Amino acid sequence: MVRISRVISEIEDKLTDLRENLKAVKDWVRYLEEENQNLRRELSACSVRLEQLGQDGMGKANLEQEQQNLRKLYEEGFHICPYNFGHWRTQDCLFCLGFLKNTLERQEQSVSGNE
Repeated sequence: MVRISRVISEIEDKLTDLRENLKAVKDWVRYLEEENQNLRRELSACSVRLEQLGQDGMGKANLEQEQQNLRKLYEEGFHICPYNFGHWRTQDCLFCLGFLKNTLERQEQSVSGNE
């Protein structure tokens, strides 16, 4: 009888530890979700800013910097296309590559239009 009580007590202790670990994992997931949302907002702001720069006919250096920023984000594994913007990318995305190509073409048109 004493042995059963000890086993039950050990199981209760393990359950308590598991609950604490689960709470820590949930907290970490909440933090990561918030960070993900913040990064998505940042990426969205960069995309909007790039659009504004392209429409406002800003200087070549600014457009090149925005193009480099988008390319860097893409190389770091994030989608930059409007369809999956800010989501983690596991393989090449034709939409992202097309978006990069289009922004490069707009940049070249802007520069040739200013000359």
